[in-house]
Amino acid sequence: MKKIFSTLFIAILLVSCSEFEEDLKFDTPSYKQLTVENVETDLPVINITADEDEVAEMLKNYRDEIEIEAHFDLYRNKELKIDNELIELEVKGGRSATFALKSLGIKFDDSVDNDERQLINPEKVKSNHSIEKVKSIRLRNSGNDFYDTMLKDASYTELAISLDLDFELTYYEPAYVFLNKEYYGMLNIRTESNSHGVSKLFGKKKKNVTMVKINSPGEIEIKDGDEARVYSLLDKIEQKDITGLKEEIDISSFIDYMAFESLIDNFDWPNNNVRFYAIDEGKFRFVLYDLDYVNEIDVEDDPMETINNGNSSAMIDLFNVLYTDQEFKTAYDARIREIFKDSRFSREAFSAIIHKNMEAIEKDIPAHLEKYNNPETLIEWYQNVDNLKAGYNDRFEALKEYLN
Repeated sequence: MKKIFSTLFIAILLVSCSEFEEDLKFDTPSYKQLTVENVETDLPVINITADEDEVAEMLKNYRDEIEIEAHFDLYRNKELKIDNELIELEVKGGRSATFALKSLGIKFDDSVDNDERQLINPEKVKSNHSIEKVKSIRLRNSGNDFYDTMLKDASYTELAISLDLDFELTYYEPAYVFLNKEYYGMLNIRTESNSHGVSKLFGKKKKNVTMVKINSPGEIEIKDGDEARVYSLLDKIEQKDITGLKEEIDISSFIDYMAFESLIDNFDWPNNNVRFYAIDEGKFRFVLYDLDYVNEIDVEDDPMETINNGNSSAMIDLFNVLYTDQEFKTAYDARIREIFKDSRFSREAFSAIIHKNMEAIEKDIPAHLEKYNNPETLIEWYQNVDNLKAGYNDRFEALKEYLN
């Protein structure tokens, strides 16, 4: 009843207040008036300085993977924490790179001491992870959620962190971003899911990491490390060598990763947005990232349908081979139910995450909405936040049928 009332209330507001459209829009300074010096916010403020012609070319020709040299400043509560740091700057993202506000990749010349300089300050970090040193970050436009809430990707990642699941992931913090002191937009500071990002979580060097990525439609890309070992793994999948796969794969990490992604119905996976890695001779483990397309399509699917939702890929084949093994099947079936029944996975727990993250940016989002004009008003943004909660609730209800 509460969900129905909330949605109905917002719908009535949208209709009844249409004649006061200007009043509904922005009760804050225009983004055109914002400067690095005068912006009033609790969020970090970033300014990137680079040659204006090079920036224009990079943004216009975003598919060309143009890297330019730039300098990076970061303020917290008007205190300069990172001053004129040399970086490599480029546009990042697939479909999201076509949006007016493009995600930016930042690679520092030297690793940043995050404890001292506070580049990123997430609320919680997993006990086995460290973000003391950071080599690269992404300023992310929230992917397919860009025109909805700017909260989705970070909030579902926070859900995984709260559950303390056995895989690696990225960390988030919203920020104001300026380019050459002109307001660029609100972006999420995010640690990277690549070899730089994963290696720093464990205090290792990039050269110690073998990293594999699966891109749509299921294509394998060996990003770094021991290619022979990756091909050996792929051969064991093809040969359905369960004993060999158990020697290569961290089964606990794989089970938690597959269970969580399928529970939240990530439609843009597992034929895409997959990374797994090994450090030195360790077993392959899994990295969670890009959760901007979860609970969007087929939210009533059985979790097994979510896993097998498209063309064959190494990830789908790996799961289906291992699921024929009774020991693995028993462990997986028990674990997915355990996660679902965990109070930290409840509708109330996720709603609390969304509400907290909404409150963190709601006084800062108007400038962003004014510049990018979709959604057009704060009331529409609040409705999208309500829909984000509703999508989780719908998925949770569907899962009851399969997992209880």
